[in-house]
Amino acid sequence: LMTITPPAIGVVHTQTSSYDWYFKPQEDHQQPTVADNVTFLDKYDVLYLGSPTSKDIYLTFDAGYENGNTAKILDTLKEKNAPAAVFITGYFLDTNPDLIKRMRDEGHLVVNHTVHHKDLAAITSLDAFSKEVDGLSDKYKALIGEDMPKFLRPPSGTYSELSLDMANQLG
Repeated sequence: LMTITPPAIGVVHTQTSSYDWYFKPQEDHQQPTVADNVTFLDKYDVLYLGSPTSKDIYLTFDAGYENGNTAKILDTLKEKNAPAAVFITGYFLDTNPDLIKRMRDEGHLVVNHTVHHKDLAAITSLDAFSKEVDGLSDKYKALIGEDMPKFLRPPSGTYSELSLDMANQLG
């Protein structure tokens, strides 16, 4: 009797390998499993899962373009005294400066979702990465007169180990 075993097929990780953010719901009200296909997240300054003993909920929104709902969402958040983090793009900032000012004035974190909503995992140069990230921070400072808080959400949830490293380098 002869058994033929196929060779093991492994996934090779490189610093530029692209990953998508995801979570897997758990049973019995336990925290979800998050990005269990990577082993390097703990090497970087990333926030993605709160304490399992906390009852806090974090509201976050991506704002790439305005379709008429942002003011209504802000009204509801204000009514409920619920601060949120709003991840904006350069286009949103350019076309809705009054909404950006309102978000900040009402106590929300207005934070970075890049200038052009580019795939950060596809960017391998720190200079190009900085243009997307710091470029938005510069636009925000020109509008608000203050530094943008240092939070970044990668567009489409796509990241690489290199993109996390470059984000850390930029603070």
